[in-house]
Amino acid sequence: MNCEKCKQKEANVRIVKVVNNQKQEVFLCQDCAAKENSFLFSNSSFSVSDFLSSFMNYSPSQKPMIKSDLECSKCNLTWDDFRTGSRLGCDNCYETFKDKLMPIIRQIHGQVEHQGHIPPLEGMQKIHRVKKLKESLQLAIIDERYEEAAKIRDEIKSLEEEV
Repeated sequence: MNCEKCKQKEANVRIVKVVNNQKQEVFLCQDCAAKENSFLFSNSSFSVSDFLSSFMNYSPSQKPMIKSDLECSKCNLTWDDFRTGSRLGCDNCYETFKDKLMPIIRQIHGQVEHQGHIPPLEGMQKIHRVKKLKESLQLAIIDERYEEAAKIRDEIKSLEEEV
């Protein structure tokens, strides 16, 4: 396939653009692609520090305008040091910088509390039902309603096999 721009050289670069949910593909030779999109061939590298700093509206190359006096009592890391390096120094830093970290964590993860894995609702309902039946079984035995207790026992066994 020839380059869609110069129509002479072989196309070896595919550029995909998505604009207003419309996918556009362009096939170019390396020379035309370099002229068209010089940023794709630059030597700049991706930095995690720069990525995280972007959430804090801060660039490591910038000097902070206002010096923060907030400092961890355990490792002596300052908030400005964290903003520059995007790394906390110790476990105490989380508590020291809590007020400033929570908005950043919420922005990155969408929430600040770990929700964990929630078992399927149907399984939880069965576990709850078994618990209630065991209570009913105890009451039936105390009241000497043995036939009812036997039925409850069988239902409990059936539900426990399913769970």
